Amino acid sequence: MPSRLTELLFSLILQVMQKTLRFAFYKTLPIMISYFFVATAFGLLMRQSGWGFSWALAMSVFLYTGALQFVLVSFLSSGAPILTVFITALFLSSRQVFYGISFLNSFRKAGRTKPYLIHIMTDETYALFSSIRDYPEGVEPVRAQLMMGTLAHLSWILGTMAGCFAGDFIPSSIKGIDFALTSLFVTIVLDQWKSADNRLPAMIGASCSLPSSQAASFFRSMGKEIRQCPPHKRRFRMSKSSALIALSLCILVTYFWRSLPFLALRGKKLSPSLSRLGELLPPSIMAILLIYSTRSIVTGGASLRLSLIAGCLFTALIHLWKKNTILSVLAGTLLYVALRNLL
Repeated sequence: MPSRLTELLFSLILQVMQKTLRFAFYKTLPIMISYFFVATAFGLLMRQSGWGFSWALAMSVFLYTGALQFVLVSFLSSGAPILTVFITALFLSSRQVFYGISFLNSFRKAGRTKPYLIHIMTDETYALFSSIRDYPEGVEPVRAQLMMGTLAHLSWILGTMAGCFAGDFIPSSIKGIDFALTSLFVTIVLDQWKSADNRLPAMIGASCSLPSSQAASFFRSMGKEIRQCPPHKRRFRMSKSSALIALSLCILVTYFWRSLPFLALRGKKLSPSLSRLGELLPPSIMAILLIYSTRSIVTGGASLRLSLIAGCLFTALIHLWKKNTILSVLAGTLLYVALRNLL
C-alpha cells in the first residue's frame, strides 16, 4: 500500500512538472531562438578576439547580460583601464535595479532558488515574467519563472558554445534573427496596453527612453570603435589577471543592481505605495525596452528603418488578429529577416 501511494504521488508530481515545463517552453521559445543566435555572435567575437572558450563560457554563465558582454570583449581586447570597465558596468547595468521591485513578493516563495532567479532577471526574462498575469491551473508561478529563466539562460550558454566551436560553419550573412526580441516586446506592450487601467506609466517610460537609448548607444559605439581600431594603434590587450578582475567587477556590479531591491527590503513588509510601484513599473519599463530596441528607426539607414517599421507593424497586426505570441513573433521576424537580406 505505501509503495502504491508513493507511485501515485510521484506520478502526480511528474505530471505537474511536465505541465509547467511545457508552459515555460512555449512562453520562452521566442527568447530562446533569439538568444541562441545573439550569443553565437558573442562566442564568435570572443574567439576572434583571442579569448578562449573558458572566458566566453564564464561570461555567459556568471555575467549573463548581453550588452555588457559585447562591450567587455572590446575592453578586454584593447587593454582598457579597470576603472573604465567598472564605470561602464555600473552605468549599463543600473536599469536592472528596477526589475526586482515588481517581484519582491513572489520571489519570497522561491526558497533556495531565489539567488539564481535574481541572476537570470535580464531585460527579456523580466519582460516575459511581467507579461504573464494569470498562470494555468496546476502551474506554480515561481517554478514556472524558474524554468523560463533557466531555458533562456541555457539558450544563451549553448549559443556561446556554438559561436566558439562552430562559428565558421554558421552562416553570418543572414541578418535580423535578433529581431525576434523586438517583436516579442511589441506583443507584450500591446497586451499590457490593452489590459492596463492606467496607461500613463507606459507613456512616461516611452518619453524617458530616448536619453537612456542615446547613452547606451554611446557605450556600444565606444566598444565598436575599439574593435575597428587598427591593431598597430591599439594598446596591448589585458593580462589574464587584469581580465579576471574586470570580469569579476562586472559580475559583482550586475548582480548588485539586480539584487538591490531584495537586499534593501529583506524581511520587511512592503508598503502599499511600493506595491503599487511594482505594479506600475512593468508597462513603463516595457515601453523603454521597445523604443530602445527600435532606436534605429531614427539613427539607421533607409532600408533598416523600413525593415524595422514593417516588422513591428506586421507583428502588431498578426498579434491583434490571432492573439498568439509565437505566431506573431515568428511572422514579424520572418518579414524583418527577408527585408534586411533583400534590401
